[in-house]
Amino acid sequence: MKKILAIFCALFLMISLSSCDKKENVKTMAYAEFMAAEAGDQVVVEGFIAAKQSWWSNKVTMYLTTDVAGEGYFIYEFACTETENKDVYKIGTYIHIEGTKSIFAGEHEIMGSNITKAEVVSTNKFMATSPIDLTNKLGQLSKYQNSFFTMTLKVKEFVSTDANTTVAESKAYGYKGPTPTDDLYFTLTNGTIDIACCIESYLTSTDTEVYKTVMELAVNQTVTVQGYLYFWNDANPHITAVQPSILNYSEFMEVPQGDFVSVEGFVSAKQAWWQGAVVFYLTTEKAGEGFFVYSLSCTQEENGTDLTIGNYIRVQGTKTIYAEEHEITNATYSLVPTSKTPSAAIDLTDKIADLSTYQNAYFTLTLTVKEYTTTDANTTIADSKAYGYKGDTQTDDLYFTLTDGTTDVACCIESYLTSSSTDVYKAVQGLTIGDKVTVTGYLYWWNGANPHIVSLKKVN
Repeated sequence: MKKILAIFCALFLMISLSSCDKKENVKTMAYAEFMAAEAGDQVVVEGFIAAKQSWWSNKVTMYLTTDVAGEGYFIYEFACTETENKDVYKIGTYIHIEGTKSIFAGEHEIMGSNITKAEVVSTNKFMATSPIDLTNKLGQLSKYQNSFFTMTLKVKEFVSTDANTTVAESKAYGYKGPTPTDDLYFTLTNGTIDIACCIESYLTSTDTEVYKTVMELAVNQTVTVQGYLYFWNDANPHITAVQPSILNYSEFMEVPQGDFVSVEGFVSAKQAWWQGAVVFYLTTEKAGEGFFVYSLSCTQEENGTDLTIGNYIRVQGTKTIYAEEHEITNATYSLVPTSKTPSAAIDLTDKIADLSTYQNAYFTLTLTVKEYTTTDANTTIADSKAYGYKGDTQTDDLYFTLTDGTTDVACCIESYLTSSSTDVYKAVQGLTIGDKVTVTGYLYWWNGANPHIVSLKKVN
């Protein structure tokens, strides 16, 4: 019995010693726990490698994200060989890191020199690949430090008190030294809060699309950006993508004059190309929406190819309001592939008291011709009194008035859009007062609705 007891005690002692030799599992911190830790505290984090700055001198700086949108970690100068950087610590790899936390200029990070353990681990988690939208959270960005994010804001004029920083001619961005060969800096704003952004050249080099896009930004342009919410004495995100925000019709109409805007639509009607420029209308796939692009510079060849009727294009330029007409000036364009189809004309016959809602739209109206009158001494009224024209002969624009008996609509045959040889021009010359007609055209504005008519047909 004593022998059995002795064997049992020996086994118990061996098991106890063996248990003491086992290392206790280190618990991985939640993101909130890491952010609450003090500088110098021991921390343990895990995450997916989402982006990396250039490997250099056996070190690489990494951005980690978790499976939860809005969480991220900044790992500064992580030690690894070039082969390890390429083959082990690849984008999308899930890693475990232990070390000492640092806080530098407000940035919560783990420095490579303070890492005591780093290893690749398997996980059944999935990286949050969709950025968290922080557009409406600018006042609480510290809660999302180092996260993969997106924002839609307006470019503010870039200013700097750093004597080594050059402000670009566009005033939309800046850079160190006399030429942009390194980081770029620009400012985004919601009108109340400004965000200082950086194109970190070690993360997105000078030959990347985002670098080139920032160099083409304009003050007051609305853009959507993506990146990682780095901090430098405040939010100073490292931007990895910039996309000019394509405004829909209602957004465009609300934008103040002078803003840089981007819109898309189908080239649906054009005035004659003249002296290196063309004026045209865009329509969208939604009936009742349209844009007027004034004097876009292009070659005659571009006018006949890229800007042919039916092509879908993106137009960027300055929002201008002239005689109440909302238009785009100083514009450029690019062709955009699309599966969309242009809308048909919207019938505004019952909406002529509220035409401002449909400015520049492709439309149709069925109304009655009213006697044309004018106080302009340079305008001649035709013998039929159904229309008028400038000067003594009918060689330019024609003017006529349609009515539903309560509301009048002043219409124009714009000769650069529909010349004197077109059917619509001739049809207007054959009008008589009281004719009921159906017209189609584009709802141009000149201190009120002044549509440019492209077709006219009598219905009685």
